[in-house]
Amino acid sequence: DNQQGMANKLPIIIFDYGGVLGSDNGYRYVKSIVSEEDKKETQAALDAAWSKIKVDPSFTEHEFWTRVIDAGHLQSRETPSSLGENLRSEFRIYYATLAIALRLKQAGHTLCILSNHSKDWFEYVFERYHLADIFTNNDLVLASYQTGCAKPHRSFYQCLMDRIIK
Repeated sequence: DNQQGMANKLPIIIFDYGGVLGSDNGYRYVKSIVSEEDKKETQAALDAAWSKIKVDPSFTEHEFWTRVIDAGHLQSRETPSSLGENLRSEFRIYYATLAIALRLKQAGHTLCILSNHSKDWFEYVFERYHLADIFTNNDLVLASYQTGCAKPHRSFYQCLMDRIIK
């Protein structure tokens, strides 16, 4: 009950990164180079590796891409590093959304990020697009890799709520 009262008094806006602040990860490049017969297995590897990397910071990007390379039989064409570089080149920030976030911040709203994301990729976009200039309270910037759980699990939302009310 105290949580509810506290939250209602705070002007809080929660943003997601993927699809809101910036582009969602579609793995466009890797999907474009996989043969038709390997597409299903590659997608399954992407899904399984994503499920792990977004909640386990010890699961490295190198391990992620190695699983994808093996599933797609891409050993002769790609390395984990090259696929990582290609993925980073696909990230796009939505400047219109950032402008809205900045206006909300200037109006006195508390801004948060709650995003399913891996350590390496989240840190990359956060730094590259200077998100700390707008999302200045580090306690209210929460990526799933930091908590071991992800959306849509209630515990991920609760973790942010606990940080908001402290």
